Amino acid sequence: MIHKEIGRKLGVYTTMSLQSNNPDRTVAITDFVCLLPNYLEENSPKYCLTASGSLIVNDKILLVKHKKLGIWLSPGGHVEVNEMPHQAAERECLEETGVHVKTIQHGFYKKSQTSNYLPSPISTNLHWINQDNYLIRIGQKQAEKDPRWSNRGCEVHLDYKYLLEPTSEVVLNRQIEETDGLEWFSRDQIADLETTDDIKGELVYAFVLL
Repeated sequence: MIHKEIGRKLGVYTTMSLQSNNPDRTVAITDFVCLLPNYLEENSPKYCLTASGSLIVNDKILLVKHKKLGIWLSPGGHVEVNEMPHQAAERECLEETGVHVKTIQHGFYKKSQTSNYLPSPISTNLHWINQDNYLIRIGQKQAEKDPRWSNRGCEVHLDYKYLLEPTSEVVLNRQIEETDGLEWFSRDQIADLETTDDIKGELVYAFVLL
């Protein structure tokens, strides 16, 4: 059970201390409750917010080939401090492809003098970026951490994907530091694309929405 596992790692109490006839039971459970948030924080995956964008022009979608992953995906990257997710998607597209873009308004929106409605993502995806490093960190796996993912310490990505449109003439300029390719693909080419099934589904959905 989870209380036994947490107790073993924290060294707070033994199984016997949880028995109903043990006078230390109340103290042990109090310590358990107090230390539980720290345990969960230390043993939860490290999340990073990311944003990406689907840019479709003349019935073709612009994709980059990720240098670390070796697959095709939408331009995107980490959301920086004081940056909105849709702004991150616009910035990352410019940095990785050289194309100036803006987010296509999607979802509920209205003009307001008291609040600001932001573009809604077309999908929100939570996925492991490095599960092995997580298991190593919490002691569930014995191995060396993959240095490719040590920069920000991310183990899980929460990605917001947006629809994008160009704001000026489309002139490609690939970012060579993080990508191995930059190409346009038609909807019919997605099925045979070197990428994951989840990403293929997102790309097809972007075509459907446009």
